[in-house]
Amino acid sequence: MTPEYKDLLIRLLTIQADCEIGGPHIYVDHWTLRAPTVDDQWRVARIASEEIDHCRKMLRLLNLIEVDRSDILERPRSKREVDAFKEDMPTWADFAAFGFLIDKVGEYQLDEMVGSTFAPIDDTLPIILREEKGHVAYGEQQLQKLIDSGTDGKTQAQAAISKWVRHRTRHVRQVGLGAHRALSRVGLEEAHERGGAPAVHRGDGAQDHRARPRRTGPAAGQEVPLADDSA
Repeated sequence: MTPEYKDLLIRLLTIQADCEIGGPHIYVDHWTLRAPTVDDQWRVARIASEEIDHCRKMLRLLNLIEVDRSDILERPRSKREVDAFKEDMPTWADFAAFGFLIDKVGEYQLDEMVGSTFAPIDDTLPIILREEKGHVAYGEQQLQKLIDSGTDGKTQAQAAISKWVRHRTRHVRQVGLGAHRALSRVGLEEAHERGGAPAVHRGDGAQDHRARPRRTGPAAGQEVPLADDSA
C-alpha cells in the first residue's frame, strides 16, 4: 500500500463515516418522536440506526489500516465534511427530501466503491447499499404523500426539494473531480476506462493482482426528478 493510496483511502473512508453519522445528528432529536405517525417514528429510528451502523462499519475499515477516527462521533455539526450535514431540518418535507436527494448521492458514491482494490470495502458494501436504497425509497414515498395531500403539502414538498437539491449539487462538488480521478487512479473508485488489473489490498497488508468485477455506475449527469410544477 503506497503512501498516496493510504492517504486517499483514509480520506475516502473518513468522509463516508462523517456523512453517515452526520444525518442522525440533524434529525434524530427533532423527528424520531415527532414524525407524523407511529410507523413513521419507527422508520426514522430504524434509518438512524442503519446510518449509525454504516458509520461504525467505515470506522472499522479505518481500524484495519490502524487509523482511529472515532473523533467524528463528537464533531460539531458546523465542522462536518459536507455542507448538507450542517443544515437544519425543520419540516417533515425536509426529512423526506433529504432522504430522497442526499441519500441518493450517498448511494451513487458507495456504488462507485464497488470493486475497490481495498478488498474489505466490497465485503461491507452490499448491506449498506441495500439500506441506502431503502432510505431513498422512503423519502420519495413521503414526498409523494405530501404532494398528493393537496396544495399545502405540495408547496412544502417543492420548497424542500428546491432546498436540498442545491445541497445535493454542492455535495458532489465538494468531493471534486480531482479527488475522483485520484481515487480511480489507485483503484479505490470505479474507473470507466482503465487498463490492466490494479493490485487488490486485503486489509492485512497483503495484496494480489486478481481482476475484480466492476459494476457500471449511474450515467454522468443523471438527475433525480423533482416534483411536477405544472399542476
